[in-house]
Amino acid sequence: LLDLSAWSFDEQGTLRLDGEWQYYPNHLFSPKDFNNTQPRQYFRWVPAVVLITGLVLMAGYHFILFLLRNRDPSPLYLGFYCLCWAVNNLFSSPSGWLAKAIWPDLSWPVLFQVGISAYFISVPLLVLFLGRLYSEECSRHLNRFFLLSGISFFLSVFVLPIKTIVEMVPVFHGISALFGFYLIYLLVHAVYRQRQAAKVILSGLVILVLSGFNDILHDLDFINTTYLFHLGVFVFIFFQSLALSMRFSSAFEIVENLSTELMQKNLELARISRLKDEFLTNTAHELRTPLNGIIGINESLMSDSSNVLNTITRNSLSLTCNSARRLANLVNDMLDYSRLVHSDLVLNKQPVDLNSLVSMVVEVMSQLISHKPLRLLNSIPDSLPAVIGDAERLQQILYNLVGNAIRYTEQGQVEIYARLQGDRVSVCVSDTGKGIAADQL
Repeated sequence: LLDLSAWSFDEQGTLRLDGEWQYYPNHLFSPKDFNNTQPRQYFRWVPAVVLITGLVLMAGYHFILFLLRNRDPSPLYLGFYCLCWAVNNLFSSPSGWLAKAIWPDLSWPVLFQVGISAYFISVPLLVLFLGRLYSEECSRHLNRFFLLSGISFFLSVFVLPIKTIVEMVPVFHGISALFGFYLIYLLVHAVYRQRQAAKVILSGLVILVLSGFNDILHDLDFINTTYLFHLGVFVFIFFQSLALSMRFSSAFEIVENLSTELMQKNLELARISRLKDEFLTNTAHELRTPLNGIIGINESLMSDSSNVLNTITRNSLSLTCNSARRLANLVNDMLDYSRLVHSDLVLNKQPVDLNSLVSMVVEVMSQLISHKPLRLLNSIPDSLPAVIGDAERLQQILYNLVGNAIRYTEQGQVEIYARLQGDRVSVCVSDTGKGIAADQL
């Protein structure tokens, strides 16, 4: 009996007993099996090259998907899964040891280590991928078991001797078979719950499991077929890629539907906003008519020399008139808002006497002081020349500024003054109130 548990062929095909050999159960290869110059060997590489190229292209496709949408790592996991099986095919015997033809100096132990490590790490990557797609159906404990098992076997390739790793391969085959049954249960559950693309992935998994059983039975000489697992892996990855594409397509469809719905809602909001603006405009016009009537009647009563009014009555009429003017200004603010929204606010520029305009503002706003120990001061000099501006808008701005100053000043004074700055005039409103905090400016 000759123990060939550790052996290899050299470049000339001579058997060396001091080397180490990649485990391949139930087969003893003669030197001619490794003679890469035979034409039939090149023929064996054709399907391997096609398969490896397809897997690399799939990996690149999923890496690009991940770069375009890196919030979802599932394309990244599937890309590395494709890459692992491309490496496994490149360094495994069913491909005719294509890597040996590309890199002739590689030893058989290196071929074995690289190929088997890619196989070991493929299981954790598939766990991460399906765990991301069907997190609700996955068992957290089983996912952790298969994840740690695959990582442990992967790391053992780099620290344990070849003979030990060879003995571990059947164990991992068993773990992979259990993982396959677990995936079938997971996907059947996902199909029952009508999860997206579950039927597609389940179909690919069934093909993968059947091809795996074929290889196991072929290795044990129970059936005389050929190795189909690598082809089954390719079909399985293709179905997963199809499922991922369906998922992205569904996501794009949802985004498109939401965009259409958002556009419709924006149109509806624009219509409602237009109705609101029309309502404000109509309301403002309806309010201006009675307010102008009140102002006109009060001014008529106060200016009529035939009416002998006592001081109290005259003050009351003046207060009513000033309050009506204030309300009229608020109504004008509503109209101006509507004009600003529609970008049709037009300024009526003409010479304006700032002193007279500020005096009118002070007279109206004095009614808001109530019982506060507060003074309103018009510090605009009479000698200030007229400025070009819209008197109505200037008055509107001053009403807002002075009103805000009165509201937040409990005592002291509110002063309105102006400064010449070249060919322009700067109008300022100052008060002795608490002011505005620096972080709120």
